[in-house]
Amino acid sequence: MVKKDTLRLALTCFFAFAGGAVSEQLFTSQVAMAAAGEIKAFFDQTGMKRLDIGVVGNSPLQDFYGPDGRLRIQFGTYTTPGEIGLPLAALSDNNGTVRLLLRLAGANQSPVLVFKDSTGNDRMVMGLSLNGEAQEPFLSYKDSKGNHLVFGEQSDIPQEGL
Repeated sequence: MVKKDTLRLALTCFFAFAGGAVSEQLFTSQVAMAAAGEIKAFFDQTGMKRLDIGVVGNSPLQDFYGPDGRLRIQFGTYTTPGEIGLPLAALSDNNGTVRLLLRLAGANQSPVLVFKDSTGNDRMVMGLSLNGEAQEPFLSYKDSKGNHLVFGEQSDIPQEGL
């Protein structure tokens, strides 16, 4: 009788421990995962990473990868001072270089579309005034020789990359 009760107690303790360990892995809250800065990766049938989703530096991030494993699309929010929480969407070419960036920027949190060349340099930037009250549209164009042509309020257009 004592042997049977001891066996039942041991089995109950074992399965309670095992059940707790399994349920912790299956049901860990997303908040706990986010606080740890965890990135969850998803792979295709060939084992190639195709998607990352998670939180980095208290900022949500989602990356999509092409069949060659290179980054193609990225969604997230900025973590730099003055831009915290502002969204971005980036499209990359077959080499993994960002070629098109859609974001909100400046004090006005204005929409901006940035076209980049194959080396990652901003070549054309268009959007609404970053800081001006009127929020007028602008277009900034830079040719391969570095000549800069601007349409719109010049004081409000970044001379360097966005």
